[in-house]
This record gives sequence, C-alpha cells and structure tokens, in this order.
Amino acid sequence: LESLAAELRRREEVLLEAGAKDIDDYNDLRDRSPGSANGNGGGEALEPMPRLVLVIDEFAAMVTELPDFMTGLVDIGRRGRSLGVHLILATQRPAGVVTGDIRANTNLRIALRVTDPDESTDVLESPEAAQISKSTPGRCYVRSGASELHVVQSARVGGRRPGAVVEEEATVLPVPWQGLG
Repeated sequence: LESLAAELRRREEVLLEAGAKDIDDYNDLRDRSPGSANGNGGGEALEPMPRLVLVIDEFAAMVTELPDFMTGLVDIGRRGRSLGVHLILATQRPAGVVTGDIRANTNLRIALRVTDPDESTDVLESPEAAQISKSTPGRCYVRSGASELHVVQSARVGGRRPGAVVEEEATVLPVPWQGLG
C-alpha cells in the first residue's frame, strides 16, 4: 500500500511537471513531444507512463483480514483513475464489503450469478444478478457509471470437464500472418 501511494505521488509530480491534468492529457502531450512518433512538439521528450492494473481476488477476505487496508485502497481507486492506476476487485461474496466509497469510485461493475439478491444489490444496485439461471454460465450484468444495466454472455474459458468424452483430436496447423485475416 505504501508503494502504491508513493507511485501515485510520483505520477502526480510527473503530470504536474508536464502540465497535464491526467494520464490521457499526458499521453497527448507525449505524442506531440520530440522523439515521439509524431515529433511535432517542442521541449524535452516525455517518458512513457504505462497504466497499472492492481487485481485483488477474494476482496471480501482481504477486507475481513486487513480492514485498515480498505481506506488506502479507496484512496487508490479515487485518485488512481486519472493517474492510470486501475483496480480490479473480485469476490464470490460481496455482501457488506462493497461500500458506498467503493461504489462511488468504481466506474465499471460486473456481477455474475449470485445466490442472494442483496449481494447483487451490493454490486449493481439491482437484484438482477440473483435471477441468472445456473444453466447460463458466463451470463452477467454490467453497469458502467450511472448507466442502465446490460446483460452480457461471455464464453466459458477452461479445459474439458473431468470425464468428458473426447470425440476428435485437435489438429494444430501453422498459419502465416497474412492468413489470419
């Protein structure tokens, strides 16, 4: 958490020195600086500022075990978006851990099937994710900002189920780059 806070401060200083309001503004300035692909700006070339993605799986367990960490995490979520630092928080049991501060500082919320309407409401502010059938794995609801809910169907990603009958062997063929289109 201290390292992330230090990185946020460093990024704020870099943006201030460049006269940029956020990472997108900084990248626009960088594209116009000498040595960039466009190379039509003045002054010294700006260093790249990559986006950072922090993934926390089993977020609810972390909140239970490290409750003080939550304050720092909310601060990272609040300040990080404009600085190119993004959070992905995942949990199987969202009940009680998705606070108003987290909701206010997350722009994209996704809920797969949950068993309790309250869990769906914690994430989406709607009970819809509790209505998803077991027979539709990969189905989820998505809320971006204050927009309406959107139902999304994703593909199942994984290997064969244990005990599945293999009817045909897979064949691997080299495909030249030009053949991919």
